[in-house]
Parts: sequence; structure tokens; C-alpha cells
Amino acid sequence: MFKGQGNSNIVGEIAENIESHPKVEDVVVYEEIATNPEQENKEELDKEKPQEPATKPEGNEKEMNFIALGEIMFGGKEYTSYSLPFKNISEICKESNFTIASLATNIVDIDEIKDPKSKYIVTKDVTKAFNTLGIDAINVATDHMMDFSLNIFNGTKNILKEENIDIVGLQNDIIYAENDGIKVAFIGVCNEIIGSYSKYLEAGICMYDDYMINLKGLINKAKQNANTVVLITHLGMENQHEVTDVMSWFYRELINAGADVVLGNHAVGVYPIEMYKGKPIIYSLGYSITDSEYEIAKKSGIFKFRVDVTGRLAEIEITPTYLKNNEVMLYHEYNAQEANKFLKYIVSDEELDYEIKNNKLYIKL
Repeated sequence: MFKGQGNSNIVGEIAENIESHPKVEDVVVYEEIATNPEQENKEELDKEKPQEPATKPEGNEKEMNFIALGEIMFGGKEYTSYSLPFKNISEICKESNFTIASLATNIVDIDEIKDPKSKYIVTKDVTKAFNTLGIDAINVATDHMMDFSLNIFNGTKNILKEENIDIVGLQNDIIYAENDGIKVAFIGVCNEIIGSYSKYLEAGICMYDDYMINLKGLINKAKQNANTVVLITHLGMENQHEVTDVMSWFYRELINAGADVVLGNHAVGVYPIEMYKGKPIIYSLGYSITDSEYEIAKKSGIFKFRVDVTGRLAEIEITPTYLKNNEVMLYHEYNAQEANKFLKYIVSDEELDYEIKNNKLYIKL
């Protein structure tokens, strides 16, 4: 565990990464796993006992609802407070039984980072922002988690555990959330890498493999223990707003494998929601906060999902947000007309049964 500003190893590594930060490449890994891991993975999965479900007592007792936020990427900008950017949306984010977000920034337990604009590294104070948003779980299956050493990544995990925040996106791992006997399973997987694929495996991050053996095993296990299975992915292009053929194929394969909803990250912006075999695919949740200057990157939302008493994913509620000058705003308070256009863009799929009212989008499934 890292203690105090004087930890020269951490400070030195941060300084080194500022000077020689790896270029982000949109690489999809298709490296075939050697030997035959199917039996090994099956034995590991059989041994693993389901974790106790995370619970949040507030909410409608006759349903289970959860909120998914866009990727949290503190990098390249100076913040006087990690919590302050979220002051306008904090109350809405707490109106659920469970809240989850993906993290693209490592956390270190030091008092101060010498260069406040250091990319993808923040102090422990960032956990105050997580508390502000009511976050219960963080997905770490993201490319920038390996920007620094394995030691720093392990420190990030330790800090999250100290704050009682569940970690999603680790190998052979499923996180459960439950309300009134309705259980939702969360699985995170990373498709994008910076540097070596083996580095992510060594860190214990759940990675895509050619035949989806690990993922299919996890999804199958989750379906046996939960009513709804949520797959959180990290795939796509950061510099071009487009659903690639790989994204479309992979997300549909996750539905074919048994996922009830796919929530994408990494791809810049938010895309029209697609229904596939009656299941929603959200190609990207966008960014909750980011250093990207693309206009499309500034638009995101608070995605709330309602699972009814039968255990079926019944509704998606989206409150649009807009990032202006490092402040996350309710989009309609910034520009109501553009916010309405944004919501209509999200539901451009003719199959969707939706309604826009009170500056929110409601999609019935």
C-alpha cells in the first residue's frame, strides 16, 4: 500500500509516464490461446463460489434498478476537486439500488501528484467523487489501467476495496447486486490494450479471448445465479464516432451467449441503442468525464435500468448530460433543444418503444 507524498517509487513512475506516455492504439486482440484452456477454465469456474450480492436498501422494493454511468477518465486537465464536476447529477445518481461506472484512471495513495495534469493517475481523493455519485462498483477492465506498473494497479484495487467499492472486470469474477430477491450479475471484459496483452492477464483483468471460452463460462454461471446478466465491455474507436463491424459482431455474440444487456465503453460518444433478439445493446455509455475535446465526447447520460418483479429487464431511463468546462451538467439545463435532439438520436432504431418526457428518455423493453 502506498503511504505519503514521499513515496519516490510512485512519484518517479508518474513523472516517467508524463514524458513517455504510450500512444493509445485501437487494437482488438485476436490472439489464440495456447493449449486447450476450456477444461482448465471450467474447473476454475466450478471451484469459484458466487460472491455475496451487493445491496443498497433504498429504492422500490418491488423491483431491482441500477444505474450505469459513462467512463470516468480524469486525465490531462487540472481539477481543484474530483467531486465538484458531478455536483449537478449526484442526487439523480443515488436514486437506484446499485450504481456502476468504468474507470480509466489509476488511483494512488499519496497526498499530491506533482503535475496535476498527469494523464490517467489521480490521488485517493477521487473516491470522494465516487461517494458523491453513490457508486457501488467500478469496472477496471479498461485499457488505461495498465498505463503504469502492476504495483500501481494493485494499489488502485486496494483503495477501492478500502472504500467498500466492488471491483468488476477481473478474471473469472462476477459481481452480484440484489434487491427484494431480484438479482443482477455484472461481468466486465476488456478488448483494447496498450502495450502487451500478457500484462493485462498478469494483472488479472478479464480479457477477450478468440473463442470466448472464459466469457461464455462466466455468462453461463451468472445466468444460473441471477435474473439479469449485464456485460460491460471496453471496445471501439476513441477518435472516430462509428460502430465498427467488430463491435457489432462481438456485442451480438455476447447476447447469443446469454447476456441480457451489453453496455459498451471506450468508443467515443453515445450511439443509437440497438435491439438484438429482444435484448438492448448500448454500444457506448459515453464519458462521465474526460479530457477529450470532441463535441460528441461531451454528451453522455445517466442510464437507469429497471428489472421488474419477474426478473425481466423491463425499462431503460436515460437522463442526458453534457460536459462543459469540466462540469457535468444536466443537458436540458445547458441546452434543452440540443438535449432533445440527442435523446431522439439515441432512439433512432424504429423497433424501440419509447417516450420522451420531463427531459428524460424512457424505453420499454
